[in-house]
Amino acid sequence: MNDELRTVNVTGRSIRWPAGCTCCGAETNAYKKVSRAFESSDLHAPVETKITVTTDVRIPVCDVCLRHIAGSESFELGCVTGGIMVALASGGFYALLITRYRSAVADLFGIAARNAFIPVSIMTLFFLALGLGAVALIVTRYYERASQVTPRCIHPDGGVHLTGFVAPTRIDPDIVETHRFTFKRLSLRDAFLAANSDHAHLAPETDLR
Repeated sequence: MNDELRTVNVTGRSIRWPAGCTCCGAETNAYKKVSRAFESSDLHAPVETKITVTTDVRIPVCDVCLRHIAGSESFELGCVTGGIMVALASGGFYALLITRYRSAVADLFGIAARNAFIPVSIMTLFFLALGLGAVALIVTRYYERASQVTPRCIHPDGGVHLTGFVAPTRIDPDIVETHRFTFKRLSLRDAFLAANSDHAHLAPETDLR
């Protein structure tokens, strides 16, 4: 789906949400708290000046969706962490065979010691692929059990995201405070537009500024 169709800009600080969880539509009893910062710089001042403004937005969800949204973030972190650990272990495996067991590897494959890196590299790549596959499988299974994603849920990490924010500062006083939200379902986007019809519109392709 075109980002321009999914994205809505809301001016001002009043943000009204349609009734129900923004992920599954159930009764709202929790909030997903998100923050975003906007930095304004005066590059023409004698000393570069920067002013940072932050915003905190509470996106209504149900407690079940709040858990699977948090689980989605843990899933991504788990994949990255597991991948790094497997890569480091693969590097150590390669270094160990090359530095301490080069002759044994060469004898095993009937090749010269100087060519031992070839089978070692192949074994290391196999070990790396196997390890990454195992990490992905384990983390995915854990996430599926812990996340409680229901068929009504729009997406494991929620139906809407705060993807942009600008605000007036002493350096740029003419900027209109604006929040940008990106929706993963058009019906939710339309309901949000209706709830904020006086100060929300589909976002243009250009940046907020």
